[in-house]
Formats: sequence, structure tokens, C-alpha cells
Amino acid sequence: MARYTKDIELQLPAEEVEEEVQKFIAQAGLYPTNWNGEDCFCADYTPFGMPAEQEFYKRIYFFKSVYENGVLHMEAWIRDGRMKEDTLTGMSAMTMKQPYLNEILRFENRLLAKLPEDSELRKKNTEAGQAVRKADKRQKGGMKALWGISALVLLWAAFECLRHLGIL
Repeated sequence: MARYTKDIELQLPAEEVEEEVQKFIAQAGLYPTNWNGEDCFCADYTPFGMPAEQEFYKRIYFFKSVYENGVLHMEAWIRDGRMKEDTLTGMSAMTMKQPYLNEILRFENRLLAKLPEDSELRKKNTEAGQAVRKADKRQKGGMKALWGISALVLLWAAFECLRHLGIL
């Protein structure tokens, strides 16, 4: 079970945090579901903004949260195959993961903005969030390098084919 998990110490009133969670759920287009016997929320993958009419695109993004003792515990993941899970980081299915991870990070920032500016909790949580963003930038750099190498290999293959055919 691979999930993006985050514990954010907020020490805010439960109603205020629940309101923000509900706002996030509505904005992300999440709806209640049951995943492997676990109550959570999910959303469909809609490439290019088109409705998810094929079963393959339904119930892709998942989210679950619990706020207890001033700490918001969040879990987010994407479906991998029929019943497997995949985290929101990593190279596989990056085009599906990245938009959802960005939404989760914006949600975290919105929650942290509710804390006082000079709050020790805000500083601690912000530093942890920056570590996730740095890892995300490294992934993007790796993906760009992979695309660059792939393009070079394709160009070389095309050149060799043309040379073999006597065109070059």
C-alpha cells in the first residue's frame, strides 16, 4: 500500500478544519466511496477536461483525512490497476499524479495560511512541505532528461533508417 501521507499539526478548531476539508473535497470533485473496505473520497480522471465515461478513468484519485488532537492526518493515492494503490510521487503515471499532487499541496498551503504568521507550527509544517516540493522538482528534472534521451534515440533511429535506405 503506497500512499502520500501527511500529518499537519494545526491546533485549530475542528469545525474550521472540517470546513476547509469539505471545501477541498468539493473543489477537487471528490465523492464518497469505499476502497477495499475503507471509507474515503475519490474522483475520476478526466483527461483534457472530458467526462470520464470509460470505467478505466473512474475512481482514480483517492483522499482520506482525520482531524484529532489538533493534527490533521491526510492520505492521498491513485489507483494502480484494479485494486492496487500508488503514491503521488514517482515517475510512473506522472501525468495523472502531478495535477492531483499539486491540488493536495495547495490544500496544505491553504491550511497553513490559517495559522498565525509567526507560529512555530507554521514554520515547522512549511519546512516539511518544502522538502516534498524539492523531491517533486527532482522528479520533473528526471522526466525531462528521460524525454530528452528518448528524443535523441528516436532521431538517431530515424537517421539510421534513412541512411540504410540510401536517402542520406
